[in-house]
Amino acid sequence: MMKMKLKPHHIFYIGFFVVYFLVIYFLLYHANGLNPFSVNIHYFANVIGSLLKRFLSDAASYALIFYLLYYTKALWKRIVLIILFIITFFLNGIAIVWYFVARSNFQLYHIQSYDWDLLIDYLTPPSIIFLSILFPIIAGLMVILFKIKNKRKTVWLPKQKITAAILIILAFGAPFFPIPFSTHSSLSATESLNKDFYRTVELQHSGITLLAKELKYYFSPPEPITFQLNEGEKDLIQDSHLDDQISQLLPTPPKKIVLVILESFDQKFFSYYNPELSIETTHFDKFLEQYPRVDEFYPSGVYTPFALSALFCGHPNHLQTTKNPDHECVPKLLEDAGYKNEMIKGETKYFVGGHVVHFTKFGFKNIFALEEFEVKYPDFIETHYDLYKTWGYTDNYIFNELIERLKDAKPEDKLFFTLVTVDVHFPGGRCYYEQTDGPEDQLLYSITCFDRIFNEFIENLKKENLLNEDLVILLTADQLFPGYNDIQGDEFQTSFYSRNPKIPLLMITEADIDFVAKQGSLADVGSTILDIANVDIPSYYMGKSMVSNPYTTPMGQDRKNGYMIIGDEFYFFSLDPQLKRLTDSITKENQEKQNTFYKWYYNNFYNLTETK
Repeated sequence: MMKMKLKPHHIFYIGFFVVYFLVIYFLLYHANGLNPFSVNIHYFANVIGSLLKRFLSDAASYALIFYLLYYTKALWKRIVLIILFIITFFLNGIAIVWYFVARSNFQLYHIQSYDWDLLIDYLTPPSIIFLSILFPIIAGLMVILFKIKNKRKTVWLPKQKITAAILIILAFGAPFFPIPFSTHSSLSATESLNKDFYRTVELQHSGITLLAKELKYYFSPPEPITFQLNEGEKDLIQDSHLDDQISQLLPTPPKKIVLVILESFDQKFFSYYNPELSIETTHFDKFLEQYPRVDEFYPSGVYTPFALSALFCGHPNHLQTTKNPDHECVPKLLEDAGYKNEMIKGETKYFVGGHVVHFTKFGFKNIFALEEFEVKYPDFIETHYDLYKTWGYTDNYIFNELIERLKDAKPEDKLFFTLVTVDVHFPGGRCYYEQTDGPEDQLLYSITCFDRIFNEFIENLKKENLLNEDLVILLTADQLFPGYNDIQGDEFQTSFYSRNPKIPLLMITEADIDFVAKQGSLADVGSTILDIANVDIPSYYMGKSMVSNPYTTPMGQDRKNGYMIIGDEFYFFSLDPQLKRLTDSITKENQEKQNTFYKWYYNNFYNLTETK
């Protein structure tokens, strides 16, 4: 019996594939909390199926190149094969790094049509150091591969041809092998399985697959689907007031409009709405009793990028609002109407590519963020470094900066400010003030801290005589709290499969303006701001003005699913354009209404007609 001697190139092959597998697992699956050893057959199949498909797809392409290199002696052929290896290695490496970064930036999980500008934002010193380390590794691999070759005369035997053919089939065919995935939530191995399911499915795509998908999407974008409505369905849409875009003309519209976007604030974070809460948000409860509010107010997206695009652009489709050049958002429309707009936030302006891609698209010309706060208040970095290194400058700096802007403004100046808070950001919240008493739970303490800071902000406005009929402050949240927590009476949802918990909506002003809507969602905020400013609401906005329109329809989307609340009925839809079919709602009481509202939502969600 012939014994096989382990040669140096065999050791290289084994080491390369072992390291590559560990990199895929620990940078993608393990980093995302995807543990294949959970005692659950559905979860085990999902993770193992996706992981093995990804590794098989990547490994087969490398093995094919290694195999051909071993039996190829022509110099130019070897150079071509090594170049193919570097291209493949680079594409797969970029995909792995992309997903590794994306585990905390859910927006980046959208596979089709990447925002390539986001890559520029990640050319930071750490990434440059990483690249400087990566290039010598690639150079070393090139040298090793160039030296590995068969010293004997090359004869392509049938078994070698069969091996090469199998590797070719696996390299090009493995990405298309169907892997059954389960979303059986009642059998979840961990409470985050529903959230991880989407990421598990997408993690199976290698760099080559992603490039192919991107090129296909770029050169052959999917044709939008338009459902035709019959007369009965048209009557139902009309009776449900889905197309009613009512607005008013205020005799003297306020010249100063402030939008405060709280980070991850459920209504259940306020004792006004949640009697089970162990703390009291005394100040904010007073504001809720004193000023106009909407109690039945819902999120329009499950993560910040989706929520902000719905809020600023009156439309829940994130791709529509960020990529369609004909879709104009509130900051741009207000600027055209003579308002100067500015965003103030304590974190970096480059988080999730916001400054480059989204906020610029929305129409913001000036963003005062961490980079500007560092110059103005350098002492904060030393005195509160533990806070600075998490989410930057605390909310009190944001509110004080706004007051300075309002004090410096002339009475005739038309201004629109957006304040983005961060102090209750997942996972645990934080506070500018040192904790001497109050709840031990950091999140609860950050809520009481916000209650105190926001009250100080309102009191300072009053002291400066800035809270008047010419100022309107709209306060809401970008999303529900994105983490499991122990807030009494609170519920956590990662999807819109069922009726969601609510977020706050409050208007603080001395002007004679009130909400006429009894319910709404973030998609309605943009139309409401435009209406307050006496600016025409675009016909393609799905949201409606809550100060003029009593027929508002809460709506939103969580990546591939949409929802609407019409009257008191909740409707859930699948929005996967590849399905091209209607879906059943969880509530199946009236399938005719379900299908009609699905068609209306789908037509308006994906299809935007240029109105310029």
